[in-house]
Amino acid sequence: MVEAELLTYRETVKEIARRAEDLAASWRDEPSVDVARRAGLAWADPTGFRASLLATDRRLLEMQRIIRAIDDVHDALSPEVARLMELVFFQRRSVDICARLLCVDRATIYRWRKGIVAAVAGRLGWQ
Repeated sequence: MVEAELLTYRETVKEIARRAEDLAASWRDEPSVDVARRAGLAWADPTGFRASLLATDRRLLEMQRIIRAIDDVHDALSPEVARLMELVFFQRRSVDICARLLCVDRATIYRWRKGIVAAVAGRLGWQ
């Protein structure tokens, strides 16, 4: 599960932007907002309504939590392991290519990769 999240990192970042944009625009499609606005209710404020949607959307919040965890782990890694994370998970390079680019053996690549996955899982509480 963690590896899948790492492999879909870039797509998840795009999905967060798309989801936030959809939620921000969704107030126009909500008939209850028009009714509330005509009734003078406080939550009829479109800005407040959009902010409320963005702050409470569970799917969006979970995607943001996962991306934050991946970013935090990446920032805490040594430069070599961070580069491996980028190569393996974001650029989807093979173990052999990563080993050649980083001038380490395959066993080191597997060990570092396992450590990255464990660190992200720990950050997310998915152990």
